[in-house]
Amino acid sequence: MMHAFNSETLTPEADWPKSVPAIQSIINNSPSRRHCGRAQITVHTGMPSGNPLTVALTDRNIQGVQTTDQAMILQTLNIEKLLESLDKMHKDVDQTLFASRKNAIERHNAKTHAVPYKPTVGDYVVVTRTQRPRTKMSTNWVGPRRISVILSDLTVEIEHLLTSTTAFVHVCRVKPVC
Repeated sequence: MMHAFNSETLTPEADWPKSVPAIQSIINNSPSRRHCGRAQITVHTGMPSGNPLTVALTDRNIQGVQTTDQAMILQTLNIEKLLESLDKMHKDVDQTLFASRKNAIERHNAKTHAVPYKPTVGDYVVVTRTQRPRTKMSTNWVGPRRISVILSDLTVEIEHLLTSTTAFVHVCRVKPVC
């Protein structure tokens, strides 16, 4: 980005360090889809974003303050208000990121037609027995076995039909028998 900016403005290489504040301003003040259309400077500090090409300093003059105690109280109130607004903004950004991630997963699953297998007790399944070294062709399916206990969404206990021995297996290693 720095090379493109300096090339377009025809800045000599010796003067490139002078353009760093402008480039930082562009990066910090540009709205981002990841931050709900807010600029990075707004999300992280609560300051309103300005024109990305202007590097501006905030006015730090406090008017109407008679004593240092009043200034401390005013500063504390402003900091609390800033923290509340930052907390609200971060929650909004977090909700947006969570929703966009959830939508991306749903879009991906819709494209791949992937439907996760939900085992139930009593289902007949086959189980993978992977040999070393693991390659695409090394997986053997053995079974049928019966699901005797569902320990969690990801782990089941399967029972061998003839010997009645049991084993704990991850759901990704199980495939239902039609």
